Order: sequence, then structure tokens, then C-alpha cells
Amino acid sequence: MKTLKRYIPEKVYEKLQLLEYTNKEHLYVICDMIYRISIYRKDDTEYGYTDIPRVYLSNIITNSKYLSDAINFLLNNDIIESDNIYSKESKKAKGYRFTNEYISKLIPV
Repeated sequence: MKTLKRYIPEKVYEKLQLLEYTNKEHLYVICDMIYRISIYRKDDTEYGYTDIPRVYLSNIITNSKYLSDAINFLLNNDIIESDNIYSKESKKAKGYRFTNEYISKLIPV
């Protein structure tokens, strides 16, 4: 089985080490996804927010409660922020980005 390295900002990693969370791998997946999609869609981001369709994350974190809990944990701890704009009609997913405090060099986790 191939092992996939995930990359997250170093300051995010340091913060997550100080916080209690049941499955930190879920947090790493979300942070890695924000980073990866922002790289691939550099010109599609508006105000630095990266639209991430929920299906992308739910393919990895299959339990929707766990996925919601992980996203809310990151939002509540001000590690990421969301534009909270979702539209099924225009096929616009919610956008996410790291808060300024946590933008730093990437490290593998």
C-alpha cells in the first residue's frame, strides 16, 4: 500500500500538537487539501479562499459527522477561515484558507 505524505503549514502543526483532538489525521487531511487545491487552482481562488467540494473531503473522511467535527474544530480554533458561500445552483463550494497567523513553510506529516 502506497503511503501518501500530507503537507501542512509548520505553525498549524505546532498549534495542533497543543490541542486535544480524537483523530488528528482528519485535521491533517483537511489542511493538506486546502494547500493542494490552492496550488492547483491558483487563478480560481477569490480573496485567497480555496473552494473545496465536500465530496473531495468525504472521499477520504467517509463519516460526515467526523468531517464536520474536524472542519468546525479548525474553524473554532481560528486555524482556518471560510467564506461560507455555498450555492448548489452555481456549483460554488465553500471556500477555506489558513488564517494569517498560521501561514508558514510546509512540512510533511
